[in-house]
Amino acid sequence: MQSQTRQRKSRRVLVADDNADSADLLGMYLQLQDFEVAVAHDGSEAISVAQDFRPTIVVCDLRMPRMDGIAVAKALRSDRRRYYLIALTSLEPDDVPEHRDLFEAYFTKPADLDALVNRLELLSSLAVRADAQRGVRAATIRPRAGTDDAGGRTTG
Repeated sequence: MQSQTRQRKSRRVLVADDNADSADLLGMYLQLQDFEVAVAHDGSEAISVAQDFRPTIVVCDLRMPRMDGIAVAKALRSDRRRYYLIALTSLEPDDVPEHRDLFEAYFTKPADLDALVNRLELLSSLAVRADAQRGVRAATIRPRAGTDDAGGRTTG
């Protein structure tokens, strides 16, 4: 049961694009591919939605009003949560070389949807493995029964 919960959470995708039609259509397509999807239409909304929706993967346009995709990526990278970030933009990779390291993948519009879904599947499976490893580590460092958090004996 825990494995299914991890898999479900790993399939949460936030699509952020100021072109509402493109964002909504991509969101619907990803839902048909069995992803749980939220959509934002500008960078500020993307940050707000990410805090509430808690996606594993964010597919983000780089040119958006109020906050561009680079600022969104930097803000999400500074968060304690782990996000996998995918740039989906009309910009060529060479147009933003100093920001390529913010993203796990870079797709130029119009994106090959099969390739995008394949990358989402890969990142989703990586998230499941990383989550399982964190769970194993947490289980191994829990205090034993009858001890306090520091490993000392309890008095009561």
